[in-house]
Amino acid sequence: MNKLLIGLFLMWGYVVSAQSAQELIHNVQAKFNTIENFSAGIAQTKLDGKHYAGKFYYAKGNKYRIEFKNMLIVSDGNSIWNFNKKINRVVITNLSDNPDAFSFEKFIFDFPGKCKMEITGKSHNNYEVKFIPLDDDLGFDWAKVTITPDSLIKKIQIADYSGNKFNVDLTNIKINQNIPKNKFTFEPKKGVKIVDLR
Repeated sequence: MNKLLIGLFLMWGYVVSAQSAQELIHNVQAKFNTIENFSAGIAQTKLDGKHYAGKFYYAKGNKYRIEFKNMLIVSDGNSIWNFNKKINRVVITNLSDNPDAFSFEKFIFDFPGKCKMEITGKSHNNYEVKFIPLDDDLGFDWAKVTITPDSLIKKIQIADYSGNKFNVDLTNIKINQNIPKNKFTFEPKKGVKIVDLR
């Protein structure tokens, strides 16, 4: 009898946790639906351990711009321009052909239905929610998002099947700004080597 009660208690704790994670993500989705665009500082740690800091811009429809010292990545929702300033070369691909492309919309709307989710931490009223894929189609072992009290995502961590981790931190998030449309297009200057893979 005691074992049964303990088992039911543990199951109930799991269900409450799962519902809480679902609730948090639902709140993020509701908040995201009110956002036309936002800007933020971005810090990225890549698989090779290198750290990059810069500026991030986002607009609805998978439009984004990531500005680093020697790299510029721009998406208009259809194409991605990856401009390496050091070698003066831009590689252009279709967003649909690039499953590894960074996308807030995937994390917020696609992944929740394809993952088991659980709360794995809370600090300064920020919650950490872990995504564990239900199958291998998403291409990662697990991912974590840190959610602010006002239902914004401020950090994303991704671990691949080899145990390598990729982190993105956002700071000073400002929503619904007057961001020019040309932030989400890229016009190569004369002399830039263009590799168009579309």
